[in-house]
Amino acid sequence: MPIASVTMGQIEGLIGSGLRGLSAAASGPRAPQHVSLWAKLMREVMFSQGLRDATDWTLTGALDTVEAGSEIDASGGTVYGLLIDSIYDVANEPLCVLISNLDVTLTATTVDLGSDTVGLGDSGAAGDSEYGVIVKIQPSRPAGDQNPIFAGFVFPAGLVFDAGIFVAADGEESTAPTANDIRTFVVYRDTAEVQMA
Repeated sequence: MPIASVTMGQIEGLIGSGLRGLSAAASGPRAPQHVSLWAKLMREVMFSQGLRDATDWTLTGALDTVEAGSEIDASGGTVYGLLIDSIYDVANEPLCVLISNLDVTLTATTVDLGSDTVGLGDSGAAGDSEYGVIVKIQPSRPAGDQNPIFAGFVFPAGLVFDAGIFVAADGEESTAPTANDIRTFVVYRDTAEVQMA
């Protein structure tokens, strides 16, 4: 497993490549300035005391993030950052991205952020082990516009997923993304623990 400086080099290389620059799905511009800010914040977290000497840093991408969950790490870990590269192009419909500890499908029946109810398809039984975080990205362009939207999230204390790390995505009104609409990059440590230092 890499140290922080190796994984940071991978992050910088990803951003320097323009993310979607080589993708057949879009020929959009290079990553905007706020993606560079995301990388700067990731650097601060990764090189903070207690984390800079860790040897289990990883950058992994779910290069086709759709409703059905994509596996990032089957054994789990601690997530510190997400970078979402999307050409999801349904006008006026926000994109919802779920990062979860179990491989679940994100659909309109499991997420309705308009009424503030969120579920992961569970039965609500005591001791249920399904949990996750949903982020919502506001639409910013009309349908058919192939210029990507970039959204970055940093979790300085880390999000612990001890049963696995999976990502899924869907439109808030359940307009499903098509193949290669969304790529999700996850920066995490292979160890599932909260950083206390």
